[in-house]
Amino acid sequence: MIHDFAPAMARVLPPGVEWQAVTIGEAIEPLFPEESAVVAKAVARRQAEFAAGRQAARAALRRLCGFSGAVPPGSDRAPIWPAGVVGSISHDEGLAVAAVARASDVWALGLDIDTVARFKPELEGPICTPDEVQRLLLGRAPPERQRQLARVFCIKEAVYKAQYPLTRGWLDFADLVLDWPQDAPDRFVATLQRGVGVFAAGHRFEGRCVLDGPRCVAALVLRPAR
Repeated sequence: MIHDFAPAMARVLPPGVEWQAVTIGEAIEPLFPEESAVVAKAVARRQAEFAAGRQAARAALRRLCGFSGAVPPGSDRAPIWPAGVVGSISHDEGLAVAAVARASDVWALGLDIDTVARFKPELEGPICTPDEVQRLLLGRAPPERQRQLARVFCIKEAVYKAQYPLTRGWLDFADLVLDWPQDAPDRFVATLQRGVGVFAAGHRFEGRCVLDGPRCVAALVLRPAR
């Protein structure tokens, strides 16, 4: 399953970003005390997701910079990465994935994966703006409509994760409006509808999203100004 996922990750992440996937329920590295305390009272499923995500994060960090320490969550539940590193963790029903990069190369990083099958028609309203429903969903056969809905969700989640460490600002689904070029289906543009932190209304986030079998994966990699 992880090997089959590698081509999709190569399509959404540029060189210099390290990543690792771990099957949920198969994590074998023990958590650090400051990590395990966070999920001590959680249900078994949540504990397994968390452990897989942290194991994936440490594997990616070891390749990037040799770091093997704790990646505890902050008070806002976002991972606290080692100094000089940016990263993102995501999981779906079976897989946890982490991506990391050096802060000197990448300003911020957002990654999201999800299982296409969980996106039912009743989720279209909460996730999509009326304009997105009209442009991106209407007129498509049900399987393709479901895949496109998963794509909208993953992209918006990836953008949110990338901008949050820079702004500490919350975004609703309606705060981003999406489009993707017909001649470059792996690429997306997410236009911000209201200002948040350093990003003004109208800012265009450009990233990549891939529909890969039962999964959707999206990533936004923001480069520092040179």
